[in-house]
Amino acid sequence: MPTGLGLFLIGTCGAIGTDDLLACFVAGNALNWDGQYLAETEALHDEVNSCMDVLLNFGGFMYIGIIMPFSDFHQPDTTGLTIPRLIGLGFLVLIFRRIPAILITYKFMPTCVKNWKEALFMGYFGPIGKC
Repeated sequence: MPTGLGLFLIGTCGAIGTDDLLACFVAGNALNWDGQYLAETEALHDEVNSCMDVLLNFGGFMYIGIIMPFSDFHQPDTTGLTIPRLIGLGFLVLIFRRIPAILITYKFMPTCVKNWKEALFMGYFGPIGKC
């Protein structure tokens, strides 16, 4: 998404009191709905856009992490959430998110994955890029 459009959306949404990060996400999806914007940026071989994209993504997620009320997570009486349960949930998500799917389907991807060890590695670190 062009940086000017993102800044405009953040300012406008902040002024009217809506979720600015969600509005930027929706605008980015609308901008690249048919894939034409992505094709144009890839045709330019512009590394500045990808660097700005990474920096803005890091900034957005760091902002979310800073404003998130982590003290509200430990409410065993109200929500049943405790810190050990959250750590356990994170561990279970890491184990059961991609690893079983890759281990089940790695035989259908012989150009990417040769054996179950590579499938386990790929399942943990995630399928990245094209085979």
